[in-house]
Amino acid sequence: MDDHRSGRSASRGSVIFGISIVVLLIAALIGAFWWQAAEKHRRTAPETIEAELVKDPFAGRLFATMKQTHPKDLAEFTRRMSKLMRDGSSLDHIRTESYEFLRKTGEGQVAQIVQAPHAELAEVRKTQKALLTELESHDVMLCARFAMTGSVFVNSAQNEIRPLLIDASIAAWKAAAAGRDRPAKRAIPKTWGQDDGAMLIEAMRKAGMSDVDLQVFASPYGMQSAPAWRQCAIGVYLWTALDALPADKADMATAMIITQAN
Repeated sequence: MDDHRSGRSASRGSVIFGISIVVLLIAALIGAFWWQAAEKHRRTAPETIEAELVKDPFAGRLFATMKQTHPKDLAEFTRRMSKLMRDGSSLDHIRTESYEFLRKTGEGQVAQIVQAPHAELAEVRKTQKALLTELESHDVMLCARFAMTGSVFVNSAQNEIRPLLIDASIAAWKAAAAGRDRPAKRAIPKTWGQDDGAMLIEAMRKAGMSDVDLQVFASPYGMQSAPAWRQCAIGVYLWTALDALPADKADMATAMIITQAN
C-alpha cells in the first residue's frame, strides 16, 4: 500500500491506540496487611492505607508520585478503599473497585496528558515502548490488550514486567500533572495530514511493520478484528515509531493518537 494513501487512511480514524493510567493490582491490596488485623478500624483508616501504599516495595513509588502530583485523587482513593474494607467487602470487590476508580481517574486526565511538555511526553513514549516490547516477549494477550486500550488489570505480572508497569504508570501521572500545571497549548488537529501520516507510517516500517500489518493498521476496523499477536506487534511498531520521530512531530503524533482513542 502506498504510504501517502495510508496516511489518509489514518485520518479516517483507524489509529485507535490509547493511553490511560496503567492500573495495577498492587501488592499492598493483594496482601491486605490490614485486612485481617484485629484492630480493624485503625488498620483500615485512610491515612494508614496511604502509608502502606507509599511504602509498598512493588508499587510504593507509584503512590508516592500520586501523593506528590495528585494528592486529592490519592486521598479519595484511600477514602473509598477504607469504606469498602470497613463495610466488609470481599477482596475481589475491593480489587475491582480500586481498578475502576484509578481507570476512570486516568481517563479523565487525557486532556492534560496530551498537553504535557516535551520532556514528560517523551517519557510516556519511552515507557510505553519499553512495556509493550517486554509484554510481547512474555504475554502476548496482555500486550494486545494494552496496545488496544492502554489500560490493564494485572493480578500477577512477571518480575520482568512489574517495574515497567510502574514506570509507565508514573510517566502518565507525571505527564498529566505537567500538562495541568505547564500546558504546551498544542492545537491538536482532528485528522492526519498526508505528510504527517506518511512520516508515521515510514517510521513504523523502519520498526518492522510489514505490508500486511500496514493494511490492518490503515483499515477502519482492521485492528479490532486482528489476532492478538498482530495487535501486540503493531502496538510495538507504533510506540517505537513515535519514539523515533523528531521531537515536535513525536509530541503532536502522540497527542493525536491519545486524543483520537479517547
